[in-house]
Amino acid sequence: MFNEWQLHSPIFEYEARFPDFATSWSGHKLFAYDLVTNIKPATIVELGSYKGTSFFSFCQAVKDNGIASKLFAVDSWKGDPHTGSYDDKIYNEFRSIKEEFYGDLDIEILRMDFDDALVHFNDLSIDILHIDGYHTYEAVCHDFSTWYPKLTQNAIVLFHDICEIKEDFGVHIFWNELTQKYENHFSFFHSHGLGVLFLGSSGMIYESIKNRQFGCVDYYFLLSDQRKYLGLYQLLSSLSAPNDPESFSILDLSAEDLKQLLGFESDVQIFNVNLQFIKDLINRQNEKIEKMEQKYLALNNRLKLSNDKIQEMKRSITWTVGRIVLFPAIIIQMLYFKLLKYSRSLIHFN
Repeated sequence: MFNEWQLHSPIFEYEARFPDFATSWSGHKLFAYDLVTNIKPATIVELGSYKGTSFFSFCQAVKDNGIASKLFAVDSWKGDPHTGSYDDKIYNEFRSIKEEFYGDLDIEILRMDFDDALVHFNDLSIDILHIDGYHTYEAVCHDFSTWYPKLTQNAIVLFHDICEIKEDFGVHIFWNELTQKYENHFSFFHSHGLGVLFLGSSGMIYESIKNRQFGCVDYYFLLSDQRKYLGLYQLLSSLSAPNDPESFSILDLSAEDLKQLLGFESDVQIFNVNLQFIKDLINRQNEKIEKMEQKYLALNNRLKLSNDKIQEMKRSITWTVGRIVLFPAIIIQMLYFKLLKYSRSLIHFN
């Protein structure tokens, strides 16, 4: 039973094999973990798992919290015109990571096209659906419409790449249409963008996130930046051969991409990275998060003081009402004794 949105600081075990801090989905891992931990869904389905950043983030939450969730990864693992085609290496690594870290979970991998996987699910059966397949407008519209009957009435749907507007990417167009049609939703604008759509009574979850004392969207953005720079720092610090370009292949980034990510504008060789620069970035992000946490604590203290005042007012009202109720009784009692005294005086006089 959902009560209030809680934040967590997980350790993603799969990062030991797949340090994905610079991949396109890595900025949303903490939100994905918190989402599963807070709502405890019975069924999670992902359309487009690729190397597993989002899927394994869901898995980590299920594992850490002992949630009885069934998880499905649906992907052809062949690629598409946006990602390009690839061989079985990515699929085999995905399965290997799943077995090593999440082998005890109830996970089913469906290596097939999204439409072919529909027959594996009953209507009204999916609590969380993550759509991250081919990113044209027609494709994402088709995925949502064909899978919509499979969603529970209170399902939550995630759309990745809502901020990608290059070439024929059309998720942003479809997401804008959904935000006009549905009342409860919000958008993350980092890590290529993530749209979160709340159906039915899952809107209460949306309200809980929205009403937190600090901005939830900004909070996850700051934490994602912190993890990215910390991960880069740890990797660069541990490299035994910093002049070997192959050392950076694990980042899924070219040297030029990494240079742009770290903010270098000169033509200096990317591998002569100033580690202090990254440390400074981490410290700045830590300072921002600390300020947000201080603001959160201050607001909590103000809330406590307000509650104390309310309790004091309640006690005052109770005392006042008591006096109002007792006052007539006291007057009657006084009149009674005066009449009694007067009647006695008459008797004495006679």
